[in-house]
Amino acid sequence: MKNKSFTYYTFLLLFGITFIPKSTIAQVREPLKDTLVQDNLGNVEDQFQEYFFEALAQKGIENYEKAIDALMQCKKIAPKKTIVDFELGKNYKALKNYDNAEDSFKKVLKERPNDKDVLSEIYEVYYLTQNYKKAIPIAESLAKYSVNYYEDLANLYGLTKQYEKALDALEKIDESEGYSDYREALRNKIFSESNDPKLREAYLKKEIEKFPNMEDNYLELMHFYATQNNMDEAYKIVEELQQRKPNSSAAHFILYKKHLVNYEDEKAIASMKIVLENTNNEVIKKSVIQAFIQLVKEKPQYEDELITTLENQLDSSEESDELVGQYLAKNNNNKAYEHYLNRLKNDPNNFELLKKVIHLEVKKQKFELALKRSNEALNVYPTQPFFYYYKGVALRNLSKPNLAVDSFQEGLEYLIENKELELYFYQEMLESYKVLSDVEMVKKYQQKVEALKNNKS
Repeated sequence: MKNKSFTYYTFLLLFGITFIPKSTIAQVREPLKDTLVQDNLGNVEDQFQEYFFEALAQKGIENYEKAIDALMQCKKIAPKKTIVDFELGKNYKALKNYDNAEDSFKKVLKERPNDKDVLSEIYEVYYLTQNYKKAIPIAESLAKYSVNYYEDLANLYGLTKQYEKALDALEKIDESEGYSDYREALRNKIFSESNDPKLREAYLKKEIEKFPNMEDNYLELMHFYATQNNMDEAYKIVEELQQRKPNSSAAHFILYKKHLVNYEDEKAIASMKIVLENTNNEVIKKSVIQAFIQLVKEKPQYEDELITTLENQLDSSEESDELVGQYLAKNNNNKAYEHYLNRLKNDPNNFELLKKVIHLEVKKQKFELALKRSNEALNVYPTQPFFYYYKGVALRNLSKPNLAVDSFQEGLEYLIENKELELYFYQEMLESYKVLSDVEMVKKYQQKVEALKNNKS
């Protein structure tokens, strides 16, 4: 049975994470079938059998040192029996004596170079010692028995900067297992790590050859050329796509850029809308939305059209949805409020959404609603200072300065290393004490506000 921990571990390393829980390392594969035992014990001498079964018994109760002692007696009796070296390797591995474990397994492989169980054992040794270069030829051998090892190989090749081999390995397992989000993320990471744009270009061209009717492949290649500022090649892909699929929406990804360059704004907007309505590719969507926003910054007369278009994109996906919300929050509070409120209905305890909705309720002077929602949020997040702050602001604006001060003081108790929010608290405390005509406290919080402002500058 394949040990999948290696794939997980190498993936973490390739993605820049160096910690792995001990529980993951400690996972043990299902015991290998000791076929060597079955093959060899029938004809051995009684004394050999006695020591050998003693070794198995000691290993079974995790007394690995005594198991090794018994196996060394076996070697004196029958020094050439590979089963002894195989068992020695397993016991050394259990004791984390990886050098001796490797030596023992190598001795077995000299006699049985294609034995899957032995290859799996030495592969695990290389996993535990993070010896990627030695692991590669073993994984290549194991891949003959299970296609899943190509996933391991992709990680190993990536870690040793053999990027083309890594991509080939991913392609082999994709052909057998089909698409995988994990492998697609790994493939993109390999492209990024390699710093060689030709690798991505070659891969996308190959995908178009294999799947000539899949528009997303053309779209990704067009996007690739656009990021490389190679618009001539991008236009060629548009022409190729339009020949195959004359009504393709994907072609508009490049056409809108072309229209923008030619100052054909309305044609550009029409093309952008077509792309947004017909693709699920998040990278493409974000790129188009950002281009549309940039156009409106330069030509505000198209803002209404942008807002309408963005509204149509709501709930299409989390990433583009957030981009839409950010734009609306900057440019249209009413639309932003409706947007976040709708999202909150589907996810009522979402921390970030609660913050945004309450913030906009305060901004829109919906203080009763802000107070109610802040209290509800505090039932879920009782130690979050943001909600005490918004509650206090709502109370102060509802002419309840004493209660506002209580909320601010409680929120400050939970505030850790956030000077900006601390300043907001002090400013609100200052305003509350002004309403209460508490001269001494007004003076105190004026000083706190000034001190924080001076520290910031």
